[in-house]
Amino acid sequence: NTTLCQDNFNFLMEHPEVKRLLNDYLSNILLHKPDDVFKFTKDYFKFLCDKGESHKLVVLVGPNSVGKTTMIDYIIKQFSNDFMKPLFRSTLKNDNGYKLMDIEEHSNGLKNNLFVYDRFDTEKKEYISLEKSEIEKIQKEGKIAILEIDLEGAKKMNNLDIEANFIGILPPSLDALRHRIKEHTKLNTEKINAELEKASDEIKEIEKYTFFMFRIINDELEAGLKDIKNAMISLYPKLKYTDEMIEDIKNLNMGARESKAEDEKKNTEENNIKED
Repeated sequence: NTTLCQDNFNFLMEHPEVKRLLNDYLSNILLHKPDDVFKFTKDYFKFLCDKGESHKLVVLVGPNSVGKTTMIDYIIKQFSNDFMKPLFRSTLKNDNGYKLMDIEEHSNGLKNNLFVYDRFDTEKKEYISLEKSEIEKIQKEGKIAILEIDLEGAKKMNNLDIEANFIGILPPSLDALRHRIKEHTKLNTEKINAELEKASDEIKEIEKYTFFMFRIINDELEAGLKDIKNAMISLYPKLKYTDEMIEDIKNLNMGARESKAEDEKKNTEENNIKED
């Protein structure tokens, strides 16, 4: 036992990337306290496989003007090789954020279950949808789709067979949110009050629903961006390591397999000699 402990210690000293990997894993176990430790472990180390973790979306949910778009743009800038915003479809808009779709296309999409997200804006008389194929395209590029949607859309998406990490973005207070709405929109007082009433209900629900992995209070911009970055690193372990470090860990695993195969071959040969 002493010899094995010493061998393990020497191995970790020679390969600090493994020691860091195990430390990060244990820290995340303590942070998330998963009900199913085995599934969590399997998902956590999935980034060492060729497919990685790009199957899981990142979905930011929160009231209007809370800062979701700013956070998404920041994450994409910080991790440009890992994250990408999907292109939504709209029956009215055709700009950088949306791709135009006619009513017939939308109807066909609903009938054939082609959307992961769909909502109707009653004020603008507009359908806004996100196609499964758009997510799949991002995943094929080995990237993680990151997007923002409303709370009702998030609840529906959570009930679908779609793996996603939901993150709630909350204001420090309704007064702070009122100031941001005034600053970023041209709404009159009546509409601002309606937005705040809706936001109050959304905040209560986001705090209640258990499918949210993180809830981030976006108070000071710098602190909020730091929190969302830390959340991404916690959810996607590969962001902590360079490609070289990941290859080193994979090579260690390959070396261990080859060593085990050689030992098994040696044992087989020795057993054959004994039988002879």
